Amino acid sequence: MNPQLSPDDAHLNHLWKAAFGQPMPVIRAPDIVRRILLQNGVPARDLNHSASSRPEPSLAPKGAKAKDRQ
Repeated sequence: MNPQLSPDDAHLNHLWKAAFGQPMPVIRAPDIVRRILLQNGVPARDLNHSASSRPEPSLAPKGAKAKDRQ
């Protein structure tokens, strides 16, 4: 059985695979997973940066001012 991961679990699973070379063994326990990853050298800024909180890329030309993008 391969359960569908939430966006938060999918992000943590990606970090877990990078840190340990295998899929995350626990799902739906983000606090525990974050604590283990933090203890194993994953920066806190990476742990709190879930896929669902990433800003959408701007389609405005580089250097455009905020008022120009409206």
